[in-house]
Amino acid sequence: MSEVTSSDVSQFNQQTYQRLSQALGIGLRRQIFMVVCDDFGFREILIQQLDAQLKGLQLVTLELDLDNPNIVAQIGKWLKKNQLVKKKRSLSDKVSSTLLPHFQIVGVERLIRQSPAQQQLFLRSLQSLERYLPRLEANLLFWLPCPWLNTIRQSVPEFWRWHTGIFIFQGDPTPVDWELSRSTQVRESKPDLNLDLESTQLDSNTIAPLAVAQEDISVAEISVNTEEETRVTSSLPQLDSLEDVAELLEQSYSQNEIATALMQLGNKFREFVAAGDASQENLTTAIQAYSQALEWAEDDFSHTPEILNDLGNIFWMMSRQTTETTEKLAFLEQAIQAYQFGLTRLTAETAPQIYAMIQNNLGAAYGDLASYQDTTVNLQLAIRAYEDALRYRSPAQDPLKYGSTQNNLGTAYWNLAQKQNSPANLHSAIAAYNEALAQYSPDRTPTNWATIQNNLGTAYWNLAQYEQPEIYLRVAIDSYQNALEYRNSETSPAACAATQNNLATAYWHLATKVDQEPQVKQEYLQSAIANYEATLILALRLTNQDPPVKLNFDLKGTYNNLGSVLYQLGNLPQFDETEKQEYFIGALQAHLEALDLATPDTGGYKVAFNYIIRIVRTLYQEFGVSGQNLALAVIPAQLLPEILPKL
Repeated sequence: MSEVTSSDVSQFNQQTYQRLSQALGIGLRRQIFMVVCDDFGFREILIQQLDAQLKGLQLVTLELDLDNPNIVAQIGKWLKKNQLVKKKRSLSDKVSSTLLPHFQIVGVERLIRQSPAQQQLFLRSLQSLERYLPRLEANLLFWLPCPWLNTIRQSVPEFWRWHTGIFIFQGDPTPVDWELSRSTQVRESKPDLNLDLESTQLDSNTIAPLAVAQEDISVAEISVNTEEETRVTSSLPQLDSLEDVAELLEQSYSQNEIATALMQLGNKFREFVAAGDASQENLTTAIQAYSQALEWAEDDFSHTPEILNDLGNIFWMMSRQTTETTEKLAFLEQAIQAYQFGLTRLTAETAPQIYAMIQNNLGAAYGDLASYQDTTVNLQLAIRAYEDALRYRSPAQDPLKYGSTQNNLGTAYWNLAQKQNSPANLHSAIAAYNEALAQYSPDRTPTNWATIQNNLGTAYWNLAQYEQPEIYLRVAIDSYQNALEYRNSETSPAACAATQNNLATAYWHLATKVDQEPQVKQEYLQSAIANYEATLILALRLTNQDPPVKLNFDLKGTYNNLGSVLYQLGNLPQFDETEKQEYFIGALQAHLEALDLATPDTGGYKVAFNYIIRIVRTLYQEFGVSGQNLALAVIPAQLLPEILPKL
């Protein structure tokens, strides 16, 4: 919303505007949007901005007629005046006719000065939209002050259920007498949502952060046709492209049958994507097929929520394919919008499985969005979505999907713990992971079982920063070792390397954070070294492949961690001079490897460089000039001019 430059416009309003413009631009029809803005001057700026940005949609602004506040009649009058009303309309007209405009309704706030009868006439016209909306291909955008939003919700609940989205802008209300007549007055108190944005920092000077964050399982669940659905639609011709729709128009298929054929076409290209052929053509065709299916679908079309779910999945997939942040955010917003639309087209009680599926996917989209903006708020939205999904998923009905959602809930809590209320959120994450783990078996689902074990280990590792470090670090080590039984270097090399790296860090932390006898500390440090070395052997094999396998942890960090562990081992009192020198030189070589992977003048380069200086100084302090010369003999000649002045 770059053209709206008022200093009062908050980041919240900018994000709301982006959601609104994307909702209008997504291409769906017969949507009803409620936009709340009590600052009428700011509202005019927003309306002008939408007009300029969405010219292709032909936005028509209708000022509510206070003498006859019947919105249905007012829209019909506009259509007749502009010759967009047809006496007879066939299915072919739907494709060939000019698209209807989108109507945005303003002036509702002026009804407060009208009689109760006039106010009721407006509300009854909203109620009557039920009869006309199926034939209206446009969207309706109602600009409302907050009191009228509450009035509509209370007075016309049927109309309220049809709304697709609510967009609330913040701003100082324009002074108006908001006292409504008794027939429409609604008073409601709503508590403010206070968020604790304080984040907790780990002690990075003592130990490096873990290599990999949590992992999701089955975050994009697709709709699956039942045998009954297949039987009903088996008589429809199978479409190979969008152009084939023309053949259906020449025959006597109903709008819902055409929508079904388009849905099946979208499913076909969705399966191509799921099989690995995620080309731009396949993704675009799937989106167009699903969007056209929604346009043809009648109000009674039972598959609308499933189509919206699959449409959201395609946008979610596109968000994960692009590296451009702006595009990624746009795709995620479109995915969230589609999922939210889908939830308005069903009730949890009548379609619990589909409701839970869409809520799970909505949680995944919010979780991804949290990586780029409003982290705390979006993670809380993800948690709410996962918890809503779990209300309609049970271990008895579908243990694997129940376990998948529990794992994703655990990951959302783990991420939230990095921002606020760390111990409490980590306990919630661990509870969710344990619940997920109970639904999987290493024999039947080894990959997912190992993923959850890895996640559980990371949650315990984090919790050890706050409570009972020795107990929780040992549990973390057990979880990582359990995961490695089914994450081996041949079947899951990248996952194996990540867990091996995490296990090494947990051993290092146990040796560093907990008071131990020197011999016990030596054992833990040596276990950390063995696991770091195993990680590096596997990681180098993966990165040297053609094409290289992408790692989800920083190789420089692993080298630096290995160097730090070797350095700490060399400082233990039980070793002689020769052993100490070997450990210090090994640490120096590890940091030199990290330096070689880093770009000069970056933070990673400076970290490795400072470690190198520390080791050279330690060798001099421990063993004099001979120790320093031992170190300098290992350092490449081109680095000496940079290092010697620091000594």
